[in-house]
Amino acid sequence: MRASPSPLPATAVLMTSALLLSACGTPERTTGNGPEKTRLNVAGLAVVDDAPLYIAAAKGLFKKEGLDVHVTTLTQSTQAIPGLLRGDIDIDLGGNYVSFLQAAAKGAIKLRILADGFHCAPNVVPVLTMPGSRLRRPADLKGRKIAVNIPNNVQSMLVDAVLRSRGVDVSTIRYVQVPFPDMAAALQKGQVDAASAVQPFASAQRRTLHARKVVDSCTGPTKHVPLSGAFATEEFVRKNPKTVAAFQRAYRAAARMAANRALVVRTLPTYTKINASAAKGIAFGTYPTTLSAAPIQRVADLMRADHLLTSRLEVAPMIVNG
Repeated sequence: MRASPSPLPATAVLMTSALLLSACGTPERTTGNGPEKTRLNVAGLAVVDDAPLYIAAAKGLFKKEGLDVHVTTLTQSTQAIPGLLRGDIDIDLGGNYVSFLQAAAKGAIKLRILADGFHCAPNVVPVLTMPGSRLRRPADLKGRKIAVNIPNNVQSMLVDAVLRSRGVDVSTIRYVQVPFPDMAAALQKGQVDAASAVQPFASAQRRTLHARKVVDSCTGPTKHVPLSGAFATEEFVRKNPKTVAAFQRAYRAAARMAANRALVVRTLPTYTKINASAAKGIAFGTYPTTLSAAPIQRVADLMRADHLLTSRLEVAPMIVNG
């Protein structure tokens, strides 16, 4: 049984809630060879995916490119879509590809991809259950309730792809919407049989609940699949090509730095609730330093197979390489 897609929630922020309001004045713009727009409102998430964004801010990489970047942390990446449409948000980091490609395919928003943010790796998106659960192997998930942050989205797509490859009838699975911070409680109370959690929440559940992995969502057909990226509207990219190029240079530099796991571990406590000790035990994916259509097209093709798209979506026209 599938949950029906939920409408996009209104924009809500956890941190720096006054930043968008402070940006209501005329944005500072330059002429010549500098960025067209120097002040940027960028949305991000308090998840491992977005480490390069916070590294770039902390290391002054944006300032080096002439950009004054103000970061707003959201609870779900889909919350950025209304802000992108209104112009309150210039660029969204950590936008999960499924939601954003769906929105683009439906014509709800004309999007461009500025960076490939984070790729799947073992234990990055595990399906976890309580230590005493009878769920032991992928086939045991048939007919069960699995917590996901957003129904009919990237988590369910990954789980479906892996289980389908193991011969499991995924139409019997019920995906239940539970915010990442609430998944541990939902498991403890028996409200769900298992939870598909991203980092750092997955590691926290394994540490505090001794939660056990039933299946890894980043294996087989989903090995190294892209999970999230950086998005802007077509209009913003068209009006601000130098700004976009400057942002991309800074972000790529930060992504290269993020290959240093120790730096990511030190950065995580600055924008998530995880402490330095717990950060050391987190599973990490990869932070790509290049942007191309082929890896992201894998996501669109998996979406089509999982009926999250009604027809094939070509990703190449959405790619921006500044």
